[in-house]
Amino acid sequence: MCIRDRVRLSDATGTLRQWEGASSTMQALQQGDGWVHMAADSTAVYTLRNNPPVSRVQREIVWLDPGVAVVFDRVNTGAGTQQTWQLNSPVQPVVRGATATFAGTDETMTLQRVIPAAATTSVFDWSTDSEYSGGFRLDEAVAGGSNTFLHVLSFGAAAGATVSSAVRSDAVGRQGVQITFADGRVALVRFSTTGVDGTLELRSATGTVTQSVALNVGVRTLPEEAA
Repeated sequence: MCIRDRVRLSDATGTLRQWEGASSTMQALQQGDGWVHMAADSTAVYTLRNNPPVSRVQREIVWLDPGVAVVFDRVNTGAGTQQTWQLNSPVQPVVRGATATFAGTDETMTLQRVIPAAATTSVFDWSTDSEYSGGFRLDEAVAGGSNTFLHVLSFGAAAGATVSSAVRSDAVGRQGVQITFADGRVALVRFSTTGVDGTLELRSATGTVTQSVALNVGVRTLPEEAA
């Protein structure tokens, strides 16, 4: 099952365009035992030709073995805009509150929205567009401004059972989530609201802290690349 997600920005004229001639900037890349962290800034692809409603578009992702991704977005847009966190999939999602389940033939993905607490959620059927033969898009829309989005995605044949709970857990200057896995392990992931400066804490099923990591700026060479 292939998925694709981003935050779609729009105003009264329609979707705000990303311009050719600019690119996203990798801000962070690091890997540890059972986790990977990356961060990127895509603001320039909107502001290249003086697109005034957009002043920040940033994303961080923390991957946790065996199959969980925490996705955090910081987005700043001006008055009269809308921000829509979207995810495209060949599978039609089943939406229940802040949770969406994508049950494919071979595997299942569960999406949990942690931040914002409320959003206008809808599902668009791409087969209604003459340019597409099928597929679906999950939309979670909020009014423009200075917003953050935090989602937990669980992958695999039994993705729904991988994560027992995902509960918002903030600290001073940081927003985050506490994830409890089915086997009792806990991951506490927090992101700065202003830039790349987060934390990751992993605990065993008995509550022992096994790793405590700073999620900061810097692109490191991963072991796979070094080999």
